Amino acid sequence: MIYQFIQDHRSEYCVERMCRVLEVSTSAFYNWRTRKPSQRALKSARLLEEIRRINKDPKTESYGSPRMTTELKSRGIHCNLSQGQRA
Repeated sequence: MIYQFIQDHRSEYCVERMCRVLEVSTSAFYNWRTRKPSQRALKSARLLEEIRRINKDPKTESYGSPRMTTELKSRGIHCNLSQGQRA
């Protein structure tokens, strides 16, 4: 999250200064930029994409987390209730 903030504000502030203020090393920031997303991050992104797709449907746009979890499972996407609540 901190690294994303630094990335988003690179045009406004010096990377080295932001790293110093946020107490992270510049090498860790540059390492983060080249690192591939983890399997967990990829799975979460796919889950969020499917939740947004379900919410576009007028029949399911008002689903809360329990019904969303049930809908996801009916579509073959295995998740638990806490994952459904994040979106």
